[in-house]
Amino acid sequence: MTTRAASIPLSEGPSVEGLSLIHSCSEAILRSNVRPILFITCVIAGILASTPLAIGAEQEPPDHVGGLVRIDTYDHTTVSIDVFVRDGDDNPVTGLKREQFHLFQNDSEVPISNFTVFSQAVFDPHSPESALGVDIKAGDQARLDEAKPIYIILFIDNQFLRYSDRNRVLQALRGSVEEIMRGPVQIMVANRQEKLEIVQPFTDDPRAIKDALRLLRMEKARLDDRDEEHQRIEREIQRAEKNKSHTRSGREQEISDLFTKLQVFVEEEGYHLEQSLSAIQKTTSALTGVTGRKYLVYVSNGLPLGLGKDLFHQFAGLDARTNRAALDLPYNRKRHYDSLAAAANAQEITIYTIDATGTYSSTPGIGDSESRRSTAAGAIDRDNHQMSLRLLAENTGGLAVANSDDFAAGLDRIRADFLTFYSIGYDIDSCGSDTVHHIEIKLDESPNYKTRYRRTFVEKSMQSRVQDDVTAGLFFDVGENPMGIEVTTAAQIKVTEKQWQQPLTVFLPVPSLTMIREGDEYVGRSILFVATRDLDDNSTDMQRQVHDFRLPVDQYEARKTDRFPIFLRLLLNSGHHRIVVGLLDEQTNQISIQRIETTSPDED
Repeated sequence: MTTRAASIPLSEGPSVEGLSLIHSCSEAILRSNVRPILFITCVIAGILASTPLAIGAEQEPPDHVGGLVRIDTYDHTTVSIDVFVRDGDDNPVTGLKREQFHLFQNDSEVPISNFTVFSQAVFDPHSPESALGVDIKAGDQARLDEAKPIYIILFIDNQFLRYSDRNRVLQALRGSVEEIMRGPVQIMVANRQEKLEIVQPFTDDPRAIKDALRLLRMEKARLDDRDEEHQRIEREIQRAEKNKSHTRSGREQEISDLFTKLQVFVEEEGYHLEQSLSAIQKTTSALTGVTGRKYLVYVSNGLPLGLGKDLFHQFAGLDARTNRAALDLPYNRKRHYDSLAAAANAQEITIYTIDATGTYSSTPGIGDSESRRSTAAGAIDRDNHQMSLRLLAENTGGLAVANSDDFAAGLDRIRADFLTFYSIGYDIDSCGSDTVHHIEIKLDESPNYKTRYRRTFVEKSMQSRVQDDVTAGLFFDVGENPMGIEVTTAAQIKVTEKQWQQPLTVFLPVPSLTMIREGDEYVGRSILFVATRDLDDNSTDMQRQVHDFRLPVDQYEARKTDRFPIFLRLLLNSGHHRIVVGLLDEQTNQISIQRIETTSPDED
């Protein structure tokens, strides 16, 4: 949305769900159906045009006024890739040299400009391991990434966990917390039941993390309930396979009814999967814009790559004419996992997955003899739920812990990644826009070594970086405010029993904005970002708007002590909210961020 002083047609006010940004300061303006952005321009002009200032004809006004020092952002970027190298026994390999690595971006080899080997000694000075080995590029460049903090999200997905399996993993996690939190580590604990819950915000206190994990042992694990429905459908399929005494029409009706039940089950499973993937993405947004090494450890009994895949396999056996592939295709959800992995890569987050099932039985049967599934169906179910976990891990440079009851050993492997890796950097000329680069790393003479790393690097535009910073402000302390913006609130306006309008005003000091002369006016442009977080259900929303500000040239000096106002109304649900406002000056790339909190009443 761009605010301009030009004529703007009349229109109905916007209708939105969640966060709504409505420019207004007057109920009369709202009732007149004038587009709210016109009112902003009028307000600014009214405030800033009251005291004319004559400029002598002999003095030519400057081409531009105001603004802070320009920040150059598009000339040069150093990309850092964490590379985990393991031998055939999955032990960390730390003795490699820079010349043994070859780095490719978009299929073209690029010079390695920075090379640092990290080992446990960096994070734990009492470690018996050897000290850090560093090869610094020419020019005495400081060590790359040496002081980066580590942020870890532990995500416990109770919608896809069985009670007993979950508690085994929680016990192993509690036993590993002290070791994991050596060094500059902060951990957040998230839980998904019916909705996302942040059980413990980021902290460096191991006791707080242990307490949060202890509380989760009492939560209900929802997969047990869906297992019962899964078994019921399996029994009906098996009975239908044995009972072939029906007439042809009766048989067709039986199969049709069974297929309807199967569809209902997979649609419910699809709903829960969609909610879980959405919750994971919301959780990882807590790390958007945060500087440091970022990890998500996801715990579940697996996620379906294809909805109801094992059930469709068994159902297809009822009729030889059934095409199994045609049944599976509409319920394949691989693209959802690809999308989640791409989002994690864009935020430089590595995903680790833990399958709480542990060691699968070689004869997968559940319940009485009638409900026992075939070995083939059991293998399909296992692979279907593990492939998604492997996909998320492998596509982000992490690893999947599966097919093992020794969860402590699996956590040791994950912890080794936190502490032992190669940080490899290379330089690129920034293009200034959002661009995805594909990464490949090869090793010389290392046939037994395995490498893991993020396969993509996302170069972000200035606007995307500001959006990341604003989103990060929903969870962490906000950034700096060099332009001196101020955010104020007014009394909330009730919309429905559960929704309220929160009026906001963002004040921008006139001298803070760069303004370019266009004829008899100075024109400045800023981009406004507003993010909200509902602290009750942790839902977030983000909006972006573009604003042009105009001042007559002969009035600028008289108005340098004034402020440009931007009027907003946010549509909020009842509850406690955190609001972060970011403002970008397009000419200088200066960014100011401010955060406030507000509570909307609950009328129950």
